[in-house]
Amino acid sequence: MSVLDALFKRKMKQNERMSVRRRKRITFLVTGQDENGFGISEEASTEVINQKGGRLVFSRDVRAGGVLYLKDSGGIIFQVEVRSYRYDVVTNLRTAGFKILRPVHRWQQMVLESRDQSAVTAPAHAYCDNNWLR
Repeated sequence: MSVLDALFKRKMKQNERMSVRRRKRITFLVTGQDENGFGISEEASTEVINQKGGRLVFSRDVRAGGVLYLKDSGGIIFQVEVRSYRYDVVTNLRTAGFKILRPVHRWQQMVLESRDQSAVTAPAHAYCDNNWLR
C-alpha cells in the first residue's frame, strides 16, 4: 500500500513550507544545557512561530540536537529540540530554530491564537442550523 501512497503523494516545491510562519514575540523562561554542558536559566523570546516550532532569540550558545525546556507565563512547559543554531557577531545574539517535542497540541493552540483576529467571519448559511429536520 505504501507504493501507491508514494505514487500519488504531492511533491513539495523546494522553498515550500509545511505550515505558515507567523511573527509573534512570546517570552519564555529557557532551561536546559548550553553547548558546554553548563545549565541555562534565562528569559528569551521568539521571533517566528509555526505549527511545528519556531525561532528563539537569546544570549547563550546551544548545540543543534540539544533539548531545551520553555516555560511560558501560564506555567506550561514545552520540551523542544534545537534544530539549528546561528550566532550574529554584530548584535551578539544567538538564534535557535526549534521543534516542539511535547505537548504539541498546546503549542498548536498557541499558534492558532496568534492569527489575526480582525478577520470577519462569514455569515451562517440559512440551512446550517438543521432547522429543516424539524
